[in-house]
Parts: sequence; C-alpha cells; structure tokens
Amino acid sequence: MIENLIAVDVETTGIDANKNSLVSIGAVSISDPTNTFYRECVVWDGALITEEALRVNGFTHDQIVDAKKNNKTTEGGMIGEFFAWLPDSPMMIAHNSSFDRDFVAAAAKRAGLINPFSFRTVDIHSIVMLHLLRSKSKVPKTLSLNQCLKRLGFPPEPNPHNALTGAQCDAVLFDKVLNYDGEEQLGLL
Repeated sequence: MIENLIAVDVETTGIDANKNSLVSIGAVSISDPTNTFYRECVVWDGALITEEALRVNGFTHDQIVDAKKNNKTTEGGMIGEFFAWLPDSPMMIAHNSSFDRDFVAAAAKRAGLINPFSFRTVDIHSIVMLHLLRSKSKVPKTLSLNQCLKRLGFPPEPNPHNALTGAQCDAVLFDKVLNYDGEEQLGLL
C-alpha cells in the first residue's frame, strides 16, 4: 500500500479551484523519495490571477500566461503528465489536503481527465496534530507547514519554495509521524 502514497503540493493563482488555475505541481513517492515529479504550466484561458497568490508562490504574471515565451505546457498538459507519472490507485498526502485535492480535481475536470485520487487524501496538518496530542506536546492554535516542520524537528521549507519542496516537506513529516518510534527517516531535508 505504501507504493500508492504520494506527497503532493500545488502552487496556484488563488484559492478557488474553479476560478483560479494551477501554476505548478510537485510530488514525491513515499516508497521511493528519489522518484519525484515537478512541472510548471501556464494558466487556462480566463483563470483569475490574484496578486496575493503570486506573492506567495513567487511566479510573475508573465511567467504564467505566455506559453510560447516561457516554453511551458498548459494546465491540462501538466495534469495529464502528472497523472501518467502516478502509480495505480494513488493516495494524496498534502498539508491542507483538501486545497491540493480540489485543485487537482478541477484541473482534471477542465482537461476532461478522470482524477485518479478521487477523495483519498491524508492531511499532514491533521496527522501532525494527532502526533503532538499523542506525544503530549503543546498544540498551537494553527499549524502552518513551517510550524509542523519545526514541531517535529525539521528546518523550515526552503525559501524561495516551490511545489516540489512543499511535497518533500510533506513527505518527511508523514514519514516522521509514521515512524515516530525512531525508525530511519526519509532524509529529504
């Protein structure tokens, strides 16, 4: 079953999967952390682009709208490549997994593809909170990805970050919680 677990992170043009577009996807196989996926794309025609999202993900407007100039595929092309990379019956692991899941599902729908993840997700935020509760650690009011990393003894996500570094962070957090009894960790960070 572990062969089906994939840590995923997406970068987008906003927070609404039906109005905003993906701009990149990063993924890491939990069973083989050297097996990674990273692609960037241009937004779909008519996608809403928010300046706040661009500040978060570091993309510029020009980088995400001109496919020829930037030699990037479309959102549909990127999601198709991502699905081809995935194992059979994958399960998504992500921080705030409903966000990533919803964007992947919306991109698949726009591309006319079947989303192989369905609703199967593992939320990093939730399992880190469970881990903190089980270990009787203080649980903060919020758990950003960097707070999860810090609480479990890892450095913060690299800055600047991208979808692949986000997925790698999700993978090490999942591995740490899965193997909390001291077994060897993935060693991605």
